[in-house]
This record gives sequence, structure tokens and C-alpha cells, in this order.
Amino acid sequence: AKVSLDEKKIIRTLTCTNPQRVFGADVMSRIEYCCNNSAGELQSSVIKAVNDMLLQMGNANGKKLYVAGNTVMLHLFLGVDCSSMGTYPYTPAFLEGRTVNAKDIGVDFISEVETLPSISAFVGADIVAGLNYVPMPSSGKFNILVDLGTNAEIVLFSKDKYLCATAAA
Repeated sequence: AKVSLDEKKIIRTLTCTNPQRVFGADVMSRIEYCCNNSAGELQSSVIKAVNDMLLQMGNANGKKLYVAGNTVMLHLFLGVDCSSMGTYPYTPAFLEGRTVNAKDIGVDFISEVETLPSISAFVGADIVAGLNYVPMPSSGKFNILVDLGTNAEIVLFSKDKYLCATAAA
């Protein structure tokens, strides 16, 4: 989405299918591909799609691109090996949000890329973003947040507690 920070509103939204699907439909398949090859092809395919979308958006002078996704997708977006998440103890290389120079990872039209933080190997920044968007339930009530993508996460939460389950989708 193209967002005006001055006006605090979304100006335009554009979507596309993740081109990484040719390397596997779910996160475990993509991790396996990364183990047998590298993160390079997976990264370049998604960066090309992002650049195409930025061009369509007319973002020739964008300042910052914010990226949310599951933990594996964020590793692949930044070109970081995610193979350690394929076997126990499923350890990601990073969970914290990262800020990188866009040109260092091949993103055009933008000067800086910032990823949102993840919670664990299979509870990613997509859930963090969703939990920041969905309002807290009133006292004694629960909300449920479901994210179905390359990884499926379901979060049941109240004002005091969060319970999350994940699986490859």
C-alpha cells in the first residue's frame, strides 16, 4: 500500500501473488529449498516483484518500505539463510525488526527498508501487525485472529493472555 504519512491515509493498494510459490507452496518447502540451495533465488524473485509493484505505484522517490510477513519470509526477503528453522529447535537467525539500506538488498525507488519484529520462528511480523490492528476485547472477552498464508497462525487473546498455534499451510 502507498501511504501518505502527512495525511495519515492509504493512497493506493496493489497486490500480487508471491513468486516464491515456484520454490514451494508452504514455509517448510521453502526452507528445504534454502537448505539444498541458498536464499538467493528466493530473495531475488520476491525483490523483483516488489520492485515491479513499486514502479506500478509510482514510488520513484519513496523514503521507506515497511515489510511484515512470517519469520521465514522475512529471512528470505533480506536474503538471510532460514535453514535453521527447518529442524529442531527451529531457531531463526533473527526475530528483531531490521532496518537496511534498500539498495543493499536490491530494492529500487526506496532508500530504506524496515521489517517488523517477529515473535518466534513460526509466529511472525504478520501476526505482530495484525495484533496491533485488531482492537483488544473488553474485559472477560476473547478475540481470535487468523492468518492463512504460507504459514497459518491462529491467535486467541484477551486483555491479559495470548495463545497462538501455527502450522505450515
